[in-house]
Amino acid sequence: MSGAFLKKVIAVFFLMAGVFLYSQTLQVTSPNGGETWLIGSAHDITWTSSGEVGNVRLEYSGDNGGNWTEIVASTENDGSYGWTTPGVSSTDYLVRISETDGDPVDVGDAVFRVCEGISGRVTDNSGNGIPDVGVVSGSMELGVQGAGVSDANGYYAVAMPVGNWIVFFDTTSAGNYIREIYNNQTLFENANLVTVSAGQTTTGIDAQLVPGGIVTGRVPDISSARGIANVNVNVDLTDIDLEPSDLTDADGYYTIRGIPPGNFQLQFDCEPAGYYVTEWYNDKHLREDAQYLYVSVGQTLTGI
Repeated sequence: MSGAFLKKVIAVFFLMAGVFLYSQTLQVTSPNGGETWLIGSAHDITWTSSGEVGNVRLEYSGDNGGNWTEIVASTENDGSYGWTTPGVSSTDYLVRISETDGDPVDVGDAVFRVCEGISGRVTDNSGNGIPDVGVVSGSMELGVQGAGVSDANGYYAVAMPVGNWIVFFDTTSAGNYIREIYNNQTLFENANLVTVSAGQTTTGIDAQLVPGGIVTGRVPDISSARGIANVNVNVDLTDIDLEPSDLTDADGYYTIRGIPPGNFQLQFDCEPAGYYVTEWYNDKHLREDAQYLYVSVGQTLTGI
């Protein structure tokens, strides 16, 4: 191998090594497209970097990159920066990150949404957060306008259009808690409407839920004793719009939680199951003939 050729090989090696050692990258990881964040809510902008990247600059755009507004001129390149979203609703937000000297630079992969909405916390009587409560908002005329689920600590945030709305707390997946309408209402006609104003998030729409009772049972075919799937078992209550229910499983079993304490009737709606006649407990075809059941707080009725 000639000396000249060996020198070229060594030069190429060090050139490639230099590119590897001194290449710098930044990459936005959140928000990176598709998120929905409420106006005035707190979130972390996160990113990754490689190479010798110093302090970074963060900016946002509300018009898909047409104009940029500085979030912070210089912050430590530690992968995260707390940001409170601006007060303008748009579906075309982007975040851009760059080293303070302008290079390297990266923009989120796609736009995200910042909008009006409601937020709050769902707790039990002891102030403990309740997870998995469905929070549904809308009106009788327009239907559902927004929905979300409380997190592990009971907090929720729901994107909503501007207007006055009913907010309903659905405990179907949250355990033995009684459903309610904000604020401590059981009838939609008595609902306290929640106002969502332009450029704002309505905060503090909280709910403190109380436990109820439980009823369990099985719905069999009278001839074969085989369990009937997809029977809609409904609790029927007086002066309450939020009656809980459950659909029987493949073996005909059901469990209904969150029943308000007191008397109630039980309907077995067989239309979803097909080929069976709807009836009321206990083997009655008319509601007025149905037997009443009673449940207290924390009580479980079995074999119904």
